[in-house]
This record gives sequence, structure tokens and C-alpha cells, in this order.
Amino acid sequence: MNDIESQKQIRQLEIYCMPSFASRWLMPCINNFHQVHPNIDINLVTHLHEPNFSNEDVDIGICHGIGDHPSMLQHLLFKDYIYPVASPELLERISLNTPEDLNKTILLHDSLPQAKLSTSWSRWLTDLKITGVDHNSGSRFNQADLLVQADN
Repeated sequence: MNDIESQKQIRQLEIYCMPSFASRWLMPCINNFHQVHPNIDINLVTHLHEPNFSNEDVDIGICHGIGDHPSMLQHLLFKDYIYPVASPELLERISLNTPEDLNKTILLHDSLPQAKLSTSWSRWLTDLKITGVDHNSGSRFNQADLLVQADN
């Protein structure tokens, strides 16, 4: 038997995604992937900016939104829904019965530099025609995983 044929073929898969997506969604799946595909090594690259697919070595790019890449196969993984949430601990400290009650707490903002990726209290309040909430106040985080860990 040929020595090359007898050697285990190892392939490398270069995956790009945002840090928060990697830590919150992708990392829990990697062990299962390795069990199903033991001959594929993963090189996970995380960054806030979309890679340049024409000159960077990326096999799979998991990006926010559909990009302007006509030569690439694109699939929608899932839709992104943006809505406010509060921790149970916060709800024990203050009552949030109406949207205006948001003025009683510190708003947390996802402040990614890319406009298409950032969330907006102003947009959410405007879409629901809610007035009287200071949507500019609060703390800002440029990574969603930091935002999720924030305690106010």
C-alpha cells in the first residue's frame, strides 16, 4: 500500500465569524464537529470586521447580513431579532411595567462600529412609537458577549 494513501488525511477549515457569535453559538458546537469530522482541523478566526474574501484565506465566513459577494454561495442561517431584555436580578430591584420605566435603569448599548451590525434603543423605541425614554444614556459595548455579561 502506498505510504501516502495509508496516512490519515488532515484538512484544515478556516472559519471566520464575529467574537460574540463564536463564543455564544459556535464554540459549543465545535466538539461535536470534531467527533463527526476527526480529520478536519479548524482554524477559527474572530474579528468585528467582515473579512476581505478576495484576498484572505477564508473557507467559511459567518457574517451579519447578506454581503455583496456575487461569486460566493450564501445561506441565511437565521434571522436576527432585536428586543430589550432584563435580568431577573434587575427586575427584583426595580419594576419595569411600562417602556417609560426604562428611565429607572441604565440602558446597555451594543455599539459596534459597523452601522448595519449595531443595535439601537432609538430605533426600537421609534418603531414602537414610544416617547419619554432617554435612549442616549447608558453604557456601550462593542462586543455582544460583553453586553450579555454586563450587570446594571
